[in-house]
Amino acid sequence: MGGVIAPNYSPHFAVNKLSKGIAAMGYKIEHKGKTVELPNFNDMPTGVLRKARHETESEQTWFILEGVLDDKQLQILDTLPLSEFSKHMKAWTGGVALGE
Repeated sequence: MGGVIAPNYSPHFAVNKLSKGIAAMGYKIEHKGKTVELPNFNDMPTGVLRKARHETESEQTWFILEGVLDDKQLQILDTLPLSEFSKHMKAWTGGVALGE
């Protein structure tokens, strides 16, 4: 998921090219020299969110992340301190709890 830093946004947001030349903002997490790039939360595959709806709120976070990231990216997230992880999840979702 190659992306470039968008000029007028937080350094964590990156532009991803989608089909037909449309660009959507993704969210980039950098930790210990490694990068995880999450898709734009509003462009999340509906099926991932639909399948997560019966999970508890805490399980929904991981269910969704496991639906959009590969094992290597999940391993990077696993090394984040909880406070940093929480900050990134809040920023990625625009402050919306994943269960809402």
